[in-house]
Amino acid sequence: MELEPTPTAFAVLDILGYGRLMAKKPEEVLILMQELLKSSVINRFVQHDLDQFARLSGADTTPVIEYLQFSDTLIIYLREDKLGPAQLAKPSQLVESVCYATSLTLAHFIATGIPLRGAIGFGRTFISQNSQNPFFFTGVELYETFKLEREQMWAGAALHHSAEEALEDLHECPFVARCSVPMVDSSGFKPEMAIDWVSCLKCGTDIIPPWNTMFRGSDPKIETKREKTLSFYKLLDLKPRSVSLGVAKETIDSMRTRLSHLLT
Repeated sequence: MELEPTPTAFAVLDILGYGRLMAKKPEEVLILMQELLKSSVINRFVQHDLDQFARLSGADTTPVIEYLQFSDTLIIYLREDKLGPAQLAKPSQLVESVCYATSLTLAHFIATGIPLRGAIGFGRTFISQNSQNPFFFTGVELYETFKLEREQMWAGAALHHSAEEALEDLHECPFVARCSVPMVDSSGFKPEMAIDWVSCLKCGTDIIPPWNTMFRGSDPKIETKREKTLSFYKLLDLKPRSVSLGVAKETIDSMRTRLSHLLT
């Protein structure tokens, strides 16, 4: 079977502290993760915008933003759809849509008290979802984006250079911010653009992440991640961007209550 590579924008996200959560009540943790993803990514926000644009443009199909989870890793991705609106098939729009989804996802998880670390990339991917073959999702840029995700020392998401190049004009994307992304000492790549998840917490309300409970453990690396994440939050909190959609405080309060029960 010959597979054609498809231009794809993707976010690779790691759930920090996932093992500790799963050791408690794995079934309830899985349900909570799925509900956080669905509320922030597909059903209510990003997919709704894609559907509306496709409907107004008279296109035959709507591109679908998808996600998958395996162990402590989440992937959000949007593939080029040649039958959909031409505007939504542009690399810049594919990446911006994934940045939008990632911004909301980070905001929901971090505000709840579950830190995520990730990276955004773009490139040709080989994806098989054929029932007659094993599932696979691979590509050069995807592999490099995975490496970038692991080398960061915070809860946040940096942009791989493939995503920066696809966006073309970074100043036009409302979901990214310039900063010095904290990396492990051995990393040779020093990204300077990251997803802005903070502004989503300032739209219509002011939600403060539970800093005292989010990073737990005696490892100095954990404390470093907490400090670097808090620094980014304070940096953007001084002048949050204007975003059209924020995070509902009622949703976060409910998720925090459920998470606290899992940690007891």
